[in-house]
Amino acid sequence: MTGPEEAALCDPGRVFEAGNVARWREFDRSRSRQRARGSDVPSNPHENRTTIMKTICFTTILAVGVWSTTANPAWKQKKTNEEAQSGSLPSNSIVIARPGVVAVDAPARRDQLTSAGALAMCAGFVPTSAARVLDTVDAPGGYGLDERYTRIAENFRRLGAGCLRGLESACAEIQDGAMAWARESELGGPKGNRDSGLFANTTMTVNMRLLAPMIAALGVAEQFSPLGSTNRRVLDPWLRQKVDEYEHGRRGAGSYRAGKHGTTARRAAHNHAVQSSLAAMSYGAWANDAKYFKTGVDQWFITLESMRRNGSLPIETRRGARALFYHGRTLSALMQLAERASVQGIDLYAYAPNKEKTIHRAVAFFINAVEDPELVLRYARTNKSPGPSKNYKVQDLGGTGSTMGWIAPYANRFPDHANTRRLMARRLRGHSEPRSYLTSQLDQAVVRNGFSAGWTGVDARCFYADPKNG
Repeated sequence: MTGPEEAALCDPGRVFEAGNVARWREFDRSRSRQRARGSDVPSNPHENRTTIMKTICFTTILAVGVWSTTANPAWKQKKTNEEAQSGSLPSNSIVIARPGVVAVDAPARRDQLTSAGALAMCAGFVPTSAARVLDTVDAPGGYGLDERYTRIAENFRRLGAGCLRGLESACAEIQDGAMAWARESELGGPKGNRDSGLFANTTMTVNMRLLAPMIAALGVAEQFSPLGSTNRRVLDPWLRQKVDEYEHGRRGAGSYRAGKHGTTARRAAHNHAVQSSLAAMSYGAWANDAKYFKTGVDQWFITLESMRRNGSLPIETRRGARALFYHGRTLSALMQLAERASVQGIDLYAYAPNKEKTIHRAVAFFINAVEDPELVLRYARTNKSPGPSKNYKVQDLGGTGSTMGWIAPYANRFPDHANTRRLMARRLRGHSEPRSYLTSQLDQAVVRNGFSAGWTGVDARCFYADPKNG
């Protein structure tokens, strides 16, 4: 057992927080000063435990070169060159512990919400008319996606929530809808060359608005009414083919060249790559394929590695008026990677490329910049693909949905983190938190406690939100 003070200092989730390192160093300095003066420094079991814990915390964590909240033996295993470069987990540490379960432990979540009297948080339903199966993707070459797929994504998210809530017809409709796509769609591969806007928007449409939400919903239905082997032999190869055809992880695309690009970050850190990896990871969980699943694990490290020291994501914050729009939406997608990993027993939230590039720091930057938009303007002025508005000095969050889609899972996972305390303070009417022309949207998002949103691919309120937060 440990004393409360050293336990707090050595809480792996806090070990690198500002102040904790300083407190450990001060502990050492104070003992050294006492010994230098010839003082009798107490040697008691509590202090011995503190010293041991300090040694374990720092030597183990720093030795592996990656920040982790667990002393995971996987970090001691040999990595391939690609894994060493990305700072990811070794391939032989990735195991699909629960094949077919994708984004949430649906029975456990249903029990939790039922016990809390909060099953209404899953507001899903069975659509009165099914979204039609499409044979093409008509995304623009400039800015935007194929909006026909918006309804398809919405339907799968709503069906997933309805199935989790207990609507058997919703579970059946998920499976029927997926089978219809596999049997009837003549959807081919994406248009354009891999460096074109057309290719980027086509792959983004299919990954974010078809594959990821479909597979997440299938994962819910599978836990209550498993799909038969005959159907799986049709569906799984089709899913794999589409994941392969619409892959856009940009892993071999090198880095940006600054100048008009506004960054030298690795291209694979882009939000499009995150959505591509989310679709692949979802398929890996569904089909018990660790190689595809690891695509999402690697993406976590790749995108966090691109982060500046202040927590900003350089590829996203160069996007003019939509700098915070894309920073927030990338957070939403990253946390979906972590939630899918969690279902398989991997605490991806616990890992980061180093102590300065954590998901917590990226969240803190978003909150800081919403409260003080001036913080993002020096990056936003690059005005790279800014969307409808070219005035980067006026930030556009795009509403509360996808941009704030990370709040529900984050607040539930880290209720005591300083970031969450800042968010929860905004639930109070007349709160004293900083205000800007953007903060009313943040306030609304916190009060709503989760959304069904495109960039998450699920109904995050239903799947992840803490019932105590309403």
